[in-house]
Amino acid sequence: MRASEIFTVIIFLLSLKYGFKNIRRIDTYCLIIALVGIIPWLLTKDPTISVVIAVSIDLFAFSSTVRKTWKEPKTETPTLYGMNVLRHIVTLFSFEAYNVATMLHSIVMIAANSLMTGIILSKNPKLLDKVKGRLMVAFQRLIRSSAPATSRRRGRSTNGR
Repeated sequence: MRASEIFTVIIFLLSLKYGFKNIRRIDTYCLIIALVGIIPWLLTKDPTISVVIAVSIDLFAFSSTVRKTWKEPKTETPTLYGMNVLRHIVTLFSFEAYNVATMLHSIVMIAANSLMTGIILSKNPKLLDKVKGRLMVAFQRLIRSSAPATSRRRGRSTNGR
């Protein structure tokens, strides 16, 4: 969990220097609401309520990224969001207990990151074609690697005798 937090801080710091500079009033409102929303999360002792509040804040803040990406899809990369989808799928399989408190964040992040990947790819047909081509090659390799070997003949030894 600490690695994820460190990665988030690094992205935030890099975004201050290299990030998108067109900050609108709605972006500022999202930040303020996210920061204010932390207060009830800190005061709540119930993990389910805390997770619901945290996920709601996360989704609200994510709406600014969706808006920006819809208008300028080339400012984002589908790889990042696609990897986040895979990360949260793997996370779901790692839980010892399945309930709202443990699963909600990953399920919502799978949906949100899938949406972002879809927006980026649908707004950039050349990139979509490139991704489709790579997926087809990977799928064909997977099929070939899982096919049974047919080089051995029945009744013949493979050790040269």
